[in-house]
Amino acid sequence: MAIADDNVRVPEKFQHLRPHWEAWDLPDAKSRLDKRLDSELADLKAFYKAVEPQLDELVEFLKDYRMDAMPESLRPLANMLFALTEIDNPVNKRWGGVELKSGVDARQLYHKGSFYDARMAAG
Repeated sequence: MAIADDNVRVPEKFQHLRPHWEAWDLPDAKSRLDKRLDSELADLKAFYKAVEPQLDELVEFLKDYRMDAMPESLRPLANMLFALTEIDNPVNKRWGGVELKSGVDARQLYHKGSFYDARMAAG
């Protein structure tokens, strides 16, 4: 496991992704959902197309860091990868838009704080 070191920098081979990690450096699932729903499908597809070819390399680079010990300089890169996984369905499942038209409004769902969060949304 790598030690959190704020002197760690994003490698040069990933620097071309800077506009994407700056745009998708969002701290939580709710923020990423809001950005996805406020985006155009063409923009999501462009983001996916730019990042996905280096997905394995990005994961390999970040895998030694726990999120709670991630150097601040790498956190935007990790958040970008979370966003990539959260736009996969609209991009690859042919939803025809940024949300599934036959589903519920995703903004009305309760967002858990963690896997173990058993609280229910206030109704």
